[in-house]
Amino acid sequence: MVKHIVMFRLPEKYKGNERTQTILEIKQKLETLPAQIESIKFFRVGLNYADSPAAFELVIDSDFENKEGLQFYAVHPAHLEVVKFLRSVDAEKAVVDYEY
Repeated sequence: MVKHIVMFRLPEKYKGNERTQTILEIKQKLETLPAQIESIKFFRVGLNYADSPAAFELVIDSDFENKEGLQFYAVHPAHLEVVKFLRSVDAEKAVVDYEY
């Protein structure tokens, strides 16, 4: 199995309600992916509640059968649409992939 974890943080230019709404829009878009991409075995999107400058705002915790399944996900058109949106809002990301 392959674990794929991605954390996102919006830039400081997003404030207040705009920040909250953008994070919720990212979450909504991500949550559509499991129904569209068959290689996803487990997929959870979580919102951060900790108030820390080091904290990221949103996390994806996902599992794939193997590296090929993760690669299939990475280039799938539905995933690429979400990636396009994330780039449009300048979301910072951190990624960890590992086998278990």
